[in-house]
Amino acid sequence: MNLIDILLTIIIIVLFCLGLRTLFCEGMILHFVRKPFENMKSPAWNYILKPVVLCVVCFASVWGGTVFILLHGFLPVIELIICCVSSAFLIHIINDKMDW
Repeated sequence: MNLIDILLTIIIIVLFCLGLRTLFCEGMILHFVRKPFENMKSPAWNYILKPVVLCVVCFASVWGGTVFILLHGFLPVIELIICCVSSAFLIHIINDKMDW
């Protein structure tokens, strides 16, 4: 896997996670999935649900890993970690600049 593949994968993961964030927003088509979990008080459920539906930066771990594995398979583990961490960084920067 070369640098171009890694950069393109990071861009795809960032766009996918931001697209999911948009779909989970209030008034969007998938908000019904997120709504029941928004006010949960249980830390265990919060820990599980944050990377799945609640936290856009945390999306990079679950959804980014899923996208990476679908594109490249399970084998390049170092690249998987690099792509997920880099994607989380970029998502955090973009999410802070956006007005959702």
